[in-house]
Amino acid sequence: MRVFKISKDLIVVCEYKETKNGFKHEATLLRDSREIEKAKSFYVNRTWEKFDFDSVMKKLAEKTGEKAILRFVKNRTN
Repeated sequence: MRVFKISKDLIVVCEYKETKNGFKHEATLLRDSREIEKAKSFYVNRTWEKFDFDSVMKKLAEKTGEKAILRFVKNRTN
């Protein structure tokens, strides 16, 4: 599990889980410690991502309209 602090009140919790045919990434958006939305990305073969959880975090941003998540992913360096 990895926790990303997006802003003062936004946190994204990401998890990696094994599946029958591959694996998945799950991301949960928390605002002031309350769950707002979840997103999942499933993988059979590993797709290339510059950083782990990029795809699922972008999916979460699309679902919620939170531009702060997209800025975080774009500016991420570690």
